[in-house]
Amino acid sequence: MKRATTILHGFAVPGLLAALMLAGVGCVESVPGIEEPGSEEAPENNVIIANDDDATVGGEDSTFDHMDDLTPGAGKSDEEIMAQREKEGPLQVRSRLHSCSKLTVATLGNILQDFGVDLGAGAGQGMPPSAGQLYNGGLRTLGVEDYNAMAAESIVWRSSGATKTFDIFVQAAPAIIQNLPTTEHCGVEMFNADDSCNPDAVTCLIGRPATDKHISICSKTVEDASSVEKGKIIAVASLLAAAHSCE
Repeated sequence: MKRATTILHGFAVPGLLAALMLAGVGCVESVPGIEEPGSEEAPENNVIIANDDDATVGGEDSTFDHMDDLTPGAGKSDEEIMAQREKEGPLQVRSRLHSCSKLTVATLGNILQDFGVDLGAGAGQGMPPSAGQLYNGGLRTLGVEDYNAMAAESIVWRSSGATKTFDIFVQAAPAIIQNLPTTEHCGVEMFNADDSCNPDAVTCLIGRPATDKHISICSKTVEDASSVEKGKIIAVASLLAAAHSCE
C-alpha cells in the first residue's frame, strides 16, 4: 500500500508541471482582436481631432450651432449699443433700472403704517380685501422668511410679489389720501382744491424732491381716469410703486 501511494505521487507531479506550463503559454499568447496596452502611440494634448466632423459631437450634422448672443438683437455693434444707452437715459437713470432690491415685508408694513394705514382693519362684507388683509394674508407671496425651511427672506423682486405689493398700494391709497395731512412726517393735503397733485405731498410720498414731471404725470393720471376718485387712487399707488421698486 505504501508503494502504491508513492507511485501515484510520482505520476501527479509531472502532470501538475505540465498544466502550469500550458497555463503560462496561454497567458503570453495574444487574444485575437485585443491589442496590448501601449501598442498605439497616444495622441498629444495639442493634437486636434475635431477636424473630422464625424469624430466629435460638435459636427454641423450632429449638434445645433448656437449663436454667441441669444438676445433678440444678437450681435449688436458698438454704435447700436451706444444708441441703446442713449435711449435709456443718463447713467443716474440707467443704473436704477431694475436695480432696486425688494422691500422687506417689515419695511413695507412700516411704510404703510407711517402713512396712516391700519393693517389690522378689515373690509366690509362684500367688499374687496383691505390693504391690511392683503398684506397679512400675502406674506408668503411677498417673500417672507420661512424659518422652518431655513429659508431667508427673498431680496429679489418676483412678478407675484411685485403685483401683490401694487395691489396693497391700491387698497391703501384711500387711507393714505385721507390721513396724509395728519401724519407726523407729511402733514399736507395730497391734492389741491382743483384735484391737481400737491408737490409737497408727492415729495413726502416718494421720499425725494418732486419734479415738474412727477406733478404733471400725477395730475394727468387723475384727469384721465374714469372718475376723479379712481384717478387719485391710481396716482398715489403708482407713485408708491415707482418709488419703491425702481420701475
